[in-house]
Amino acid sequence: MLGTLPTTRGDAPDPTIDYYSVTFDVTEARDGWLKIKNASDDKTGNDQPRPRPVYQGAGWVEASDARIGIQSARGYARPDAGSERILDLGSDWLTERAALRGIVACDGDWLLLDYEMRNSDKFEPLAPKDRTQGRAWFRGICSSSETTCDMPSVDK
Repeated sequence: MLGTLPTTRGDAPDPTIDYYSVTFDVTEARDGWLKIKNASDDKTGNDQPRPRPVYQGAGWVEASDARIGIQSARGYARPDAGSERILDLGSDWLTERAALRGIVACDGDWLLLDYEMRNSDKFEPLAPKDRTQGRAWFRGICSSSETTCDMPSVDK
């Protein structure tokens, strides 16, 4: 083991501080693992930041441990907005309507995600008609699953 990353609540040394998840850059995904770098806890704190120590180097974490937000309603067959659209949730973001089951791969600003729809009777998948779970490429990645990122829409 090279180092550790604190979890949101499990490693909270001070219960009065609003701890957020540690953020990091994903550089590779393989066989259920993510290669990460640039881990940071800079967003933690109430009025005054109180980041926890995090491992600063590159390393691998289990993909199932990573939590992200997807601020996009559209999933594609390939990491290209011109490719076949697999899922379109209209004005809802993926993480508002689905549980993320895993990060499968990455390519630039895109992630290949396994997802399972919540309230699947309220959306219309593009194909097949009975799909409640699937795999598609998404962008609009927010490193925090607790809040939204202030970014322009990738769906326009």
